[in-house]
Amino acid sequence: MKSFFKYALVVIVCFACMFIYNMFQAPTVVGITKGESNGVYDTYIVSYSDGSKNTLTIKNGVDGEDAQDISIDDLYLATKTAKGYGDDYTLLDFIEEYMAFSVEEKDEAKAYLGALSTVEVYCEFPTTLNFSTYDMGYDLTIGSGIIYKPEGAGASEYYVITNYHVVYYSESLTSDCIAEKFNCFLYGSNVEIEEEELSFGGYNFTYGNDAIACEYVGGSMEYDIAVLKVLDSSKITSSNARAVMVNYDDVTVGQTVVAVGNADGLGTSVTRGIISVDNEYVTMLASDEETEITFRAMRTDASVNGGNSGGGLFNVDGELVGIVNSKIVDEEIEGMAFALPAVASIRLADNVIANATLSSKSPKKVDLGLTLAVKSSSAQYDGTTLSIKIVEDVYVSKVKANSACHSNLLVGDKLISVLIGGELFKIDREFRLDDLSWLITPNSVVVFNILRSNAEVTVPIAIGAEDFKAVA
Repeated sequence: MKSFFKYALVVIVCFACMFIYNMFQAPTVVGITKGESNGVYDTYIVSYSDGSKNTLTIKNGVDGEDAQDISIDDLYLATKTAKGYGDDYTLLDFIEEYMAFSVEEKDEAKAYLGALSTVEVYCEFPTTLNFSTYDMGYDLTIGSGIIYKPEGAGASEYYVITNYHVVYYSESLTSDCIAEKFNCFLYGSNVEIEEEELSFGGYNFTYGNDAIACEYVGGSMEYDIAVLKVLDSSKITSSNARAVMVNYDDVTVGQTVVAVGNADGLGTSVTRGIISVDNEYVTMLASDEETEITFRAMRTDASVNGGNSGGGLFNVDGELVGIVNSKIVDEEIEGMAFALPAVASIRLADNVIANATLSSKSPKKVDLGLTLAVKSSSAQYDGTTLSIKIVEDVYVSKVKANSACHSNLLVGDKLISVLIGGELFKIDREFRLDDLSWLITPNSVVVFNILRSNAEVTVPIAIGAEDFKAVA
């Protein structure tokens, strides 16, 4: 741990030195050297550009164990104490006074690489029938999708993830209202589609050589996610297209994003905006225009239009953070589009791929039988990423009888973390457990770490096949 601590210290020194922009306008941190240590508290001498120095005392982990990284927050609090500043001395005051820097705008060119992971999706639905010849006439709908290759799959197994409402049409003659034919086009490819109007109604469509045929794997109307399998993957492997890179971190308010999709069916386009709200619940009519669904989404002011549905929302590194699925259309409202969080959508897609059969195209999800509630929440500034994150205290408010968690978890238990498949996840947002539920498999054990009666308790939960149900 000592070598790690020294490394962290070097990073902080480099951070301070890299961002000094004017040696004369404000005193800036030019060096940090370690002083005395008693195993629990360490002292540091911070040197500033004006020749002054501060001696800061920072706690070195719990009982001298697991030394912590020094963050801007540590320096701020220690300086506030050393200088005797009051509560009106803010972190921003400290940054402006001692850590003066200018942040170079990050190169956002990588954000637009999302276009290489995007496809235009064309879905054909049989809507008319010639009763003499039993030939079908088709209607065509247009959307977007992202290229996805599941972890561990061979290079030939490519999939397209899109919205369920893109592949569903209530007037289709198919029994499940899912499109019968799917064709996709890569960004930059030649989109050739010819239509022949039929005498009995509907059309026949033919496609150029760049079209990539796909087939329906499965999906969920409730979560508005559908998965297609690419039938000729050579058209992807021989191109510059790439499987999407997924970002599994939380988005933050103000984060720059770009939306990539087949806006208005006019070809793939890119728009830029920010995350306006990192998490909210949106209620609307589902694909069948009858069922009301409520889904978790992030809000963005990036411009999206019809045809963007199923396309990606990417961060400045070109990583997928969301899948665009809706917007508010109103003369008095602008810049309110919504995207499904990428983490949950990708996990659902993996579930569809693993569980889809000829008889069932729906994902299967564990029902833990828990109803959760938030007792308190707060906005916390992260001095490392310079971002603000919401942290919630999540408690059990109800446990369903005869469920997997019945008699194991109790009303009032505070969820701290959960171990799934050998990986530990914090439960610091109410939605976290629902997202993680897609990772739970039958005949496994998940381990909850909870706070009960002011004591931390570990609770293993056995998960059986009977705890799973298909998600519509």
